[in-house]
Amino acid sequence: MSRHSDLVSGSKELGTSIAHTIKIELTTRPESVNFMRHEEETYREQALLKLFKHSWNDSEKKEIELKAIKRINEIFNEPKNQDIRAKISEKDIEQKVKQQLVQLFRAIN
Repeated sequence: MSRHSDLVSGSKELGTSIAHTIKIELTTRPESVNFMRHEEETYREQALLKLFKHSWNDSEKKEIELKAIKRINEIFNEPKNQDIRAKISEKDIEQKVKQQLVQLFRAIN
């Protein structure tokens, strides 16, 4: 895959991973937690494989952040996730993405 493809798909997978983390924290269905944990790990691994291939400059890091937030919002705007959307603010989503990215970029550098 090209650098840009890795940025786009890695960002989306990272966003999906973070969305699953949020869903695990806020779910009212404890029977779903193990399944969601497994999915979260799978998406995170795929994202890391793509994002660890490259060194990213500041504008690319910002693009990764924005694409991850966009993906999380896409997931939470689906009708089946409206209960989760009501429980978390945009600010909280942005904060979780930034926390994940700080950890990710520390590991890369």
